[in-house]
Amino acid sequence: KPDLLEESGCTICGILCPVAIMEDNRNYQHQMHLLTVTDKLVTRKERIRSSDPIETISGPVLAHDSKHICPECAISLQKGQAPDQALANGLWLGDVPNALQNLTLAEKFMIAKVRHNRCVVRVASGGSKMRANAVMFANPTPKIY
Repeated sequence: KPDLLEESGCTICGILCPVAIMEDNRNYQHQMHLLTVTDKLVTRKERIRSSDPIETISGPVLAHDSKHICPECAISLQKGQAPDQALANGLWLGDVPNALQNLTLAEKFMIAKVRHNRCVVRVASGGSKMRANAVMFANPTPKIY
């Protein structure tokens, strides 16, 4: 059945899970207040000019293009707690602006702030295994005017 293979992102944490094990987010509307952050700047409205004021987006911090909640987030909400991996914990990046969608590989490298380096080896079962720590280096990003 294709329904068993279909995945969707969680409304609360954004993690991909099979839709078959996820719950409808309408069942948890009365607990969404747990995902509203007022004391720190987690969300920002898009600014077109640097002179535009910095404003937060009110309401719970959610991935609005999703309609499902993963089992881990559902358990946390049932306990009356915000999930550890919730976007409301400062993990929210927002929607990708149109100008940054469909970039070429060279363009992605140009705007990347971090370069990833890791040591992965092939194991006998055909999979891969991380052999050492993942290392991330700051990229010298040029100012583009």
